Amino acid sequence: MNTRERTTVLQTLWDRFLANDPSLDLDHFVTTILDCYRRDLIKAADVGAVSERFFTSPSDKTARCGRWLLEKIGVNTHPLIAFYYSVDLVQGRGGAVDIAQGNDRLSRLLSDSSLTTSQRAIALSILADSYRYGRGFQADEARSLAFYEEAARLGDATSALKAGMYWEGKWGAMLPIHAGPNYDRAASFYEMAADTLPACARNLAALHLGLKVSQPDRAKAEALLKSSEAPGVTAAPDTKRWSH
Repeated sequence: MNTRERTTVLQTLWDRFLANDPSLDLDHFVTTILDCYRRDLIKAADVGAVSERFFTSPSDKTARCGRWLLEKIGVNTHPLIAFYYSVDLVQGRGGAVDIAQGNDRLSRLLSDSSLTTSQRAIALSILADSYRYGRGFQADEARSLAFYEEAARLGDATSALKAGMYWEGKWGAMLPIHAGPNYDRAASFYEMAADTLPACARNLAALHLGLKVSQPDRAKAEALLKSSEAPGVTAAPDTKRWSH
């Protein structure tokens, strides 16, 4: 095949991949990507830009093919490839789990200005979980909380939930530097994700109904509870997982 034919084949396969075509031969698809990359028809940045799709697919085989592809191209050839590979080292959908290495790589990637706000939030959220639960790091709840708070401010809803729960005193013992729960601070984090994460809406409503915030608002609480019960919407649990 000539160059034009190869790129046409790749585009056709990619369109089928995006359409979730169940008849798509994933092995053929990723080997075609690799072949085009080695012939300099696509760049590492092009692969990095589409890597997320492999690891957010419900198919475990798709994730495995994604891991294989990134390893063949080189996991340090582009920051986006490095990012999604590092995330999968912690998540383990595409291959063997190596949390310590994943944590280390994500920590170094935090200083990379090419990451998007969303990707930075994902990295912070993963690292926050690792510090909180001593997963590949020595447990450090102070650093965990700081990372959840930063991720929440960058738009990560589950991090907003976890930060809010800390300030409600729901992690257990508070850090020594904090005298006790701070319900207004908890509310401020729940507020960040109340429109997108029902658990945040319900927790925020409970703070208002329980008269725990400095300016309780019953009408607001009732509206939050109503919105959190929308059909098909479920809350994200406070568990050890990657939520992005």
